[in-house]
Amino acid sequence: MGKIKHNLSVIVWIVTVVTFVYSQAIAKQKNTLQGDSANVTQQDSLHIGDTLNIYMQKYLVKYEKPIGDISYWQEGKNITVAMYNNKLDSILPSILLTSDKIPFGAIQGINPESHFLFDTDGDGALDYICEKPLVPIWLVLNSSINHDSQDTTPKKYLDLLYSTFQSDSGPASTSKIKQALGLLDDYYADISRPNRDIMYLLKYYIDYTNEPEQALIAVNKLEEIYKERYGSMHPAILLFSVETSINIGDTKAASDCCQRLLTVVPDFVPGKYYKWYLMVESSKKSNFGHKLKNQYPDHWLIAKIK
Repeated sequence: MGKIKHNLSVIVWIVTVVTFVYSQAIAKQKNTLQGDSANVTQQDSLHIGDTLNIYMQKYLVKYEKPIGDISYWQEGKNITVAMYNNKLDSILPSILLTSDKIPFGAIQGINPESHFLFDTDGDGALDYICEKPLVPIWLVLNSSINHDSQDTTPKKYLDLLYSTFQSDSGPASTSKIKQALGLLDDYYADISRPNRDIMYLLKYYIDYTNEPEQALIAVNKLEEIYKERYGSMHPAILLFSVETSINIGDTKAASDCCQRLLTVVPDFVPGKYYKWYLMVESSKKSNFGHKLKNQYPDHWLIAKIK
């Protein structure tokens, strides 16, 4: 069953503009996988649920090879692969290690079936398969230890996103998106920056908004950390929660979160749009939609209501 994708257009636009340029190095390694290895059984491959440390104890690695950077973020730099073959030409997995030799994922398979597996929540078990490299949230959270409730940069970032959502013209036509993205630049390499964990969660959510399971990990952690650090919840984060709940098919959670959102900011047009979208009773939904179109005739989201 296909998933509904709701991302207020800005997220797709941001992902198009901001990509993991550094991932090309490892992607090149991935694309060179070819040939086959004899006598490799299915048990030798890694699967979802496998634990990297246990696997590496059972199958001792024979080679290590530096592959460079997979991300702008410091935690994705100077990556090494621990290999069971001295060339990346085997269906045997190659384990991805941070510069501190912490295993966080693997690449395996013969091109074009080669793929990545990652431990995205830090429990040691592989839980996510994908076609491009990523830096799991827990790696950045573990290294970003400067937590400062007086630092307002995350709020400034979220305020910029909020204002673009609220504007009639929408996010894709405003320079504020570029301004918001510019706030991320200082966080890539400097792990001492305050509240770098929050900024990475925002970046991760943006990058994986079209993969709801990953977006849900980010937005749940974002709600938890932001509320704990600042004592309140930013409406833009609540909007992300509404979108993500819709995208995973949890309309009850989406409706509850939408109600929270409109309690915090009653005049937030995207909140009203999602209230309309989530309404079930057809006549009430039609009446509310007609009211919104009369009240906000030029808003880019309300224009979606037919």
